[in-house]
Amino acid sequence: MAIHHRPELRVHMLWGIEEPASVLFSFVSLFLVFVIIFQQRRLAKQHPNAIAAFPYRITWHLAGLSIFLNGITSILFHWHETVPTEHADYVSVVFMQCCYIAAALVRTLCLTKKWQQLLVVLPVLAISFR
Repeated sequence: MAIHHRPELRVHMLWGIEEPASVLFSFVSLFLVFVIIFQQRRLAKQHPNAIAAFPYRITWHLAGLSIFLNGITSILFHWHETVPTEHADYVSVVFMQCCYIAAALVRTLCLTKKWQQLLVVLPVLAISFR
């Protein structure tokens, strides 16, 4: 009795993209980050005293940068899966989560001065790159 091997189910690539839906959603996420950052910058320019109105601006810009980095690495990983792109994707997710933790601590502790924010943000970022 012969054993019949089933042909492997292959993922059909679209224009060389391994996971087109994931790439599309990563692009949409990246676009929304740009929209939010530009809207926040526009509101800060319209306000007469932007530093007093947006005391956590530095922390949120850092969080936006981490989201931007995560979007780029996610696009690269889902476009073409290799070991370096997989590691970059994982590292960017850890960095993004550490930025969220730092932003939550800064906001919860009501740290409005830049040096206070840096005292919280820098150790959390150092832990993420360890």
